[in-house]
Amino acid sequence: MTELETREDIGGKKKDAPVRYWLREIEAAKKREKGWRDRIKEIHKIYTGASDKDPFNILKSNTDTLRPAVYSQRPKPVARRRFLQKDPVAREASQIIEEALSFQMDAYNFDGLCEKLNLDFNLISRAVPVVRYKPYFEKVPTQSLDEAGMPVEVMEERKVYEEVTCDYLGPDDYLILGDGSGWDLARYSAMKGL
Repeated sequence: MTELETREDIGGKKKDAPVRYWLREIEAAKKREKGWRDRIKEIHKIYTGASDKDPFNILKSNTDTLRPAVYSQRPKPVARRRFLQKDPVAREASQIIEEALSFQMDAYNFDGLCEKLNLDFNLISRAVPVVRYKPYFEKVPTQSLDEAGMPVEVMEERKVYEEVTCDYLGPDDYLILGDGSGWDLARYSAMKGL
């Protein structure tokens, strides 16, 4: 199956054309990556010792030796002013950003995420984190005016908290759509819902 260039290639202006277009793109990407994904499964079997191919697991030994070189400790956030002027507001803002980043890394298992990414990077050369923004809302009573100009209480949804976290996408959770031979040729990427 060749990749589709436009949505018109599969149905023109029909309502379901965009859905069919993306489903065909996803299927084409799955077909293109099938050999790579089969190889990943074999690599994981060898790494975990579930394969009978090699009595001495040199892959596990080498990978576990390389992993600390890629990630050994949590990074310290650094946010600096770009031109280092004596601007007290910019200095305070950069300190706030550093503290916010540090807090976010403490708020969830950042090291656990990095260990998963490190293993994927060393075994299959593709480690994919995704940054997720999650706002929290609640309904609060507020005063408003009705058509007659009389005050009336209405419920309004307001954001009360927000957080940004990183999540891990395993090899089965992520697809490169397009040529697939490199990031510069990838037109799109797709991931399973989180």
